[in-house]
Amino acid sequence: MLAFCGYNVLIFNHFEPAEEVLLEGVHIGDSILDTVGENSPAMDNIMEAEMEAVILDMDGVLVDSEPLHLEATNRVLAAFGEELSEADSHAFLGRDDRDLFEELKVRFSLTDSVSDLISAREGAVLDLIREGIVPRPGVPELIVGLKMRGYLMAVASSSFRAVVSAMLDELGLARSFDAIVTGEDVERGKPEPDIFLAAAETLGVEPAECLVFEDALHGVRAALAAGMTAVAVRTRENHHIPFEEAFRVYDGFERFDWALLDDR
Repeated sequence: MLAFCGYNVLIFNHFEPAEEVLLEGVHIGDSILDTVGENSPAMDNIMEAEMEAVILDMDGVLVDSEPLHLEATNRVLAAFGEELSEADSHAFLGRDDRDLFEELKVRFSLTDSVSDLISAREGAVLDLIREGIVPRPGVPELIVGLKMRGYLMAVASSSFRAVVSAMLDELGLARSFDAIVTGEDVERGKPEPDIFLAAAETLGVEPAECLVFEDALHGVRAALAAGMTAVAVRTRENHHIPFEEAFRVYDGFERFDWALLDDR
């Protein structure tokens, strides 16, 4: 772990040769590195800066983990005879655990401290991860394609480091990223830009050279505040959000538009 301007971040210097496996369980094939699919959206804008790095949120982007997080929250609330509905949980998309439990403590008159509630939820999340998770469709191919094209990659997640590490390990993605920055590594969470600025500095690139994939409005705004290009990824939980501030909105990664990065 190294420190950069007050940020503590993990750095991975792992680059596999192109002819070898670039992602656990995934091998290079022509179908993986296809360019623009027939259903991909057309490029309707051109980014001024040349992209050097891609930064991805974890929850909702790499893995459809929002149901897991809701289940973990409700395992904690069950001890108090309370439950958070799926509809109400959407208001917390992209916010950290402290924000979540500071509000829920008041809403449900919870007697435990916010710190204890956060700790209990983290344990519940880790238990659920061990029960098994899978990446979102198209994510393994996306990671391989980005690595083959030479882009630096980072994960920037508001979750705790133990949760991020466990989830990436379970997904087989732990060795795929050049840096991992978590909510524990910065003072201010999204929508403040701190986590993305830390990721860019760790990767050794300028913010304007970074493309960010996010599924939350807070995350999109954090990326924009950092001076980066933000692409929103649709999930079941964020279908109602217009994401008007994002450069592009994708339904998923199955037919990723490589023109977004290649046509620079």
